[in-house]
Amino acid sequence: MDELGATMVVPRLRPEEEDMPLLPWVDPENFNPGYLTRSMHLMPKQGDHQPWVHSQDYWMEKDEIPAADLDDGALVYDGGGPTTPGH
Repeated sequence: MDELGATMVVPRLRPEEEDMPLLPWVDPENFNPGYLTRSMHLMPKQGDHQPWVHSQDYWMEKDEIPAADLDDGALVYDGGGPTTPGH
């Protein structure tokens, strides 16, 4: 971010992902305590493919996150001026 002069980064769907199905934040088949299922409608959503999937698998994500391409169009960097992020 320092190299770009950015003060903020915001995730954004790429144009080809705008119609991507939204799924629950956690897979109810994998993790379904009552307190979470009752408030699932209030939780963030996830997509159906990377980088919009939250696996909650530490052993997988510990390798994926450091190797993530931070310039693949899914992140919008903002210089912190008077404009809205991504504009």
